[in-house]
This record gives sequence, structure tokens and C-alpha cells, in this order.
Amino acid sequence: MSATLASPPPRRRPAPDSAAPTGGYLVFAAHGGAGASTVAALLTAATGPGLVLEGAAARPAQLAAAPRELLLVARATAYGLARAAAALSGWSLPAPYLVLVADAPLGDPPAVRFRAAALRARTAGLARLDYLPAARGVDDPRQLAGTAAAERAARRLLAQLTSPAASQGAFR
Repeated sequence: MSATLASPPPRRRPAPDSAAPTGGYLVFAAHGGAGASTVAALLTAATGPGLVLEGAAARPAQLAAAPRELLLVARATAYGLARAAAALSGWSLPAPYLVLVADAPLGDPPAVRFRAAALRARTAGLARLDYLPAARGVDDPRQLAGTAAAERAARRLLAQLTSPAASQGAFR
């Protein structure tokens, strides 16, 4: 007997956010399990289809045709920031935003705060995706689309990506 996993019914898609850059976002993972797929899914739900590409799927021609805001995503752990630092050391594209994905509903450990501050000058800005408990119970982060918690998280993330002042207080 085989079992298949059913996806929940599609949820309403919020109206595209006018704050998104014209070309959209290009999301890169600093390491496996960074949360890049979750960030991409939340931004896609908030800005509309076609405005978010994950780095592995991007082609140089797409970068040239529609410049996108570059995002480097890392887990908000000492390991995640070490991997982000390594990725930034060989970075040849325009400076990305560093998006840290919270791994727990707690403040960041001292090593994360220190490393994030040290990396700030090498990035276009810092942003934080708060811990989403619902993300632990879905097979695909796109299933979060339309949930109230995911919409709030996407709005907060977009605010940080579009307002330098908002990203200054992103870390605790």
C-alpha cells in the first residue's frame, strides 16, 4: 500500500507589493538548509509570480535582462554566519542583502550578532526572517502562502529589504 501526501487547497494570493524592485529578487543560499526556499516562497507570495528566482535556477542572461535585488540567505546560527562570510569572500556580483532566517523563537546568540555586524559593510543591508512555527509542518514552503503568519513575515521582510532604516533594527 502506498500513501501519497495531499497538498492543502490553494490559498488566496495577496496583491503584489509595489515596494518590490522592478526586476524582483534573486535568492542565493549560503549553505544547505539556510531557508532560501522559504524566503523565495514568501517573497513570491507577497510580490507575485515571476519576481523571485532562486540562485540555482538563475541564468546570467536573466540577471542582465532584469536586474534583481540579490539576497544571500543564511540560518541565524554561528554556522550560518560562517558560511555567509565564506560566500561573501568570493562574491563577484553586486553586494547582496544578507537575510538571516531565525531557527528558534529566541534572540540571536552573541556569535550571530557579532558576525552579522562584522558582515554588514560587505552587504547591501541586513534583514531577518523571524521564526515561523508553521514552516516545520509543511512539505514545501510554498504551502505557507496565504497564511496570516507567513503574510506578516513577508511584509516585515519586504519592509527591511526596501527601507534601510527598517533593516537597522533587524537583529536582537
